[in-house]
Amino acid sequence: MKKLIRRACAGAAMALLSLSVQAQTYTGVQGPGWREIAMPLASTSLRTAQTVGTYTTRNAVLIEIDSPAGLAYAPIPSAAKDNILSDGFGDGPIYVDRDVVNAIANGTAATTFAEYIEPDSTTAYNSAEGRESAGGGMSRARMTPQGLFCNSGWRTYTLSRNIPFNTVNASKGVFGGTLTFDGRMNGSADVRIVVEYKKSDWSLCIPYTVRFKEAGAVGNINLNDSRLALTASVSTTVAEDSSRQDLYKSNGVVWLGPIPVWYTYAIPMDYGYKVILSASTTVEYSSQLSGQITFNYTCANGNCSGSSDTSTVRLSNPNPNWAVQADATFDPFVKVGLEGRVYPIGNWYLASAGIGFKFSTPLQVYGYYGNACGDADKDGYNETVNTYFADLQARVSLVSSWSLLGGERVRYVSVGGWAGRKINGGLYKVLNTEGNHTPLWNRRLYYTDSGSPSIFSPVLRQQAGSFTGTQYEHVLRTSMRPCVPFENTYFVDIVDPAGQVTTVSVPSRTDTTTTKIYNSSSVWRLRASGTRDDDGRVFNNSSSVAPILDPAPPGGGNGGPGLLQRVSNTRTAPGASGDIVTVTVRNGGTGTITSIVHSCTGGSFHVWGNGLTSLAPGQSGTYQCRAAASGTYAWPTFNISGNGASNSPFSQQLY
Repeated sequence: MKKLIRRACAGAAMALLSLSVQAQTYTGVQGPGWREIAMPLASTSLRTAQTVGTYTTRNAVLIEIDSPAGLAYAPIPSAAKDNILSDGFGDGPIYVDRDVVNAIANGTAATTFAEYIEPDSTTAYNSAEGRESAGGGMSRARMTPQGLFCNSGWRTYTLSRNIPFNTVNASKGVFGGTLTFDGRMNGSADVRIVVEYKKSDWSLCIPYTVRFKEAGAVGNINLNDSRLALTASVSTTVAEDSSRQDLYKSNGVVWLGPIPVWYTYAIPMDYGYKVILSASTTVEYSSQLSGQITFNYTCANGNCSGSSDTSTVRLSNPNPNWAVQADATFDPFVKVGLEGRVYPIGNWYLASAGIGFKFSTPLQVYGYYGNACGDADKDGYNETVNTYFADLQARVSLVSSWSLLGGERVRYVSVGGWAGRKINGGLYKVLNTEGNHTPLWNRRLYYTDSGSPSIFSPVLRQQAGSFTGTQYEHVLRTSMRPCVPFENTYFVDIVDPAGQVTTVSVPSRTDTTTTKIYNSSSVWRLRASGTRDDDGRVFNNSSSVAPILDPAPPGGGNGGPGLLQRVSNTRTAPGASGDIVTVTVRNGGTGTITSIVHSCTGGSFHVWGNGLTSLAPGQSGTYQCRAAASGTYAWPTFNISGNGASNSPFSQQLY
């Protein structure tokens, strides 16, 4: 599917196409917002022959000016400053040839730069490497004092090259293991670098200043069953550990009259991994990439636009082995990028732009053991739950790069077509370290869990209940345990003893969902199972048994039925004998319950609190059972009746 991007961009990427320049140096001469750069090119072989005219290579000194404020301080003639401002400074920086503008100002240019004084043309600097766009940004034509017509404004010059590339096998040592990349990817891209330049339309019509405009690439990457594998044993978080090698690199200089534009095309490949860790763990897994990505992107002034097609991308063969005590996420990756760079200083560049792709397979391994995860069986105690899972995902992210004045920025670009898509688990944690962006493509590859009771077993609570005269109506509130790791919607099956199944959807991180269940006979306990989530995970061992209060039939007497309802229950362990279960119930009906008797299955009878034997409407009674043996417990059973002949005693176990 086509993805349209209109987002800010910066940085290194998976597959990056680079345009860069060979080493140059600052001279140390500088002022507010400007500085000189020496470019020793007199003897260089990095030269592109133009189709018109013969130009001599020269040692050049460019003045880098970062803003209109810097232009005010720069040591160049006022005529050049006025000419630059008349057509807009742009986002900067710009590069002015010091010797050219000074020679025009002091009258020596006609001799020193005579070979560049010629009739204005939009083809004079065309070559096999680049061409000028007819018209460009030229705004007007004026005649110089020497009688030359000279078009003003910023002119557009585009360098371009078709570059085929093949990834290579790579490996690097990691904590207690190895990251390997079986690199079978190949592809090609038409890479372009666009600069703009101006001529001195006030005198002699000589090119004197240049600025970087944009870089772009259109092409494809074939994944060809490349395989990424990781074996590691780690005990610390790793922000990112990566290595780089160039799949392609080529340098050159094109001369726009006397001004050198020093550039490099390159395709770097980065491979590495990151770890987000809560406890020591070991992992071993690999994933195979297939399909093709086609793309067409342009980056300019920190912004990128374009499109890509990832509809055939697939990742397969997940086979994770893992051991964990807590929560760890691994993210092995390979990046291939497309960049354009100009004017290098040492190992960095004064201006660059690029777009690229990052392929990775985040694996989250997780273990929870503890009792801070809710009370699903409603015995008054949080259960000790025990769950381990492995969740493997895959993604392709769009990465953009931008550099001005040597300060490179990297940004992961959220893709419009997938922006807002819910992402969770280990991939969500990884994306949080990368600007919380939305990937170009992502899929779930593998999930498994084990352990019981499970953190995915839901919690049931009764909100209300009534007896309609023919059936019972239970109003339930269903929620997931507070420790579930995925912010998803979960699907829960509620099963009564007769086998009737009611399925409800339960959003995590919200309180509950209200559900009504009807039945014609008493229901003592309901079984609830968290079966799956809306992201495709299917859970194992995720059932919980929750006792639900069955509304009693009419109790009769005094103008209406009585209705026995649970108010609360607690369970305590005195240690010397069995556990004590304390229950508070109330008459929620309109008539008096004339007789209420409770007994304790498996335990000794014991009256607690008021111990009432009848309950008026709205009245509550508190009762207790003490188990016979230490560590065990028993639930109360109640018999209730009213005065009517139809109101026979009714036995009801509330829990």
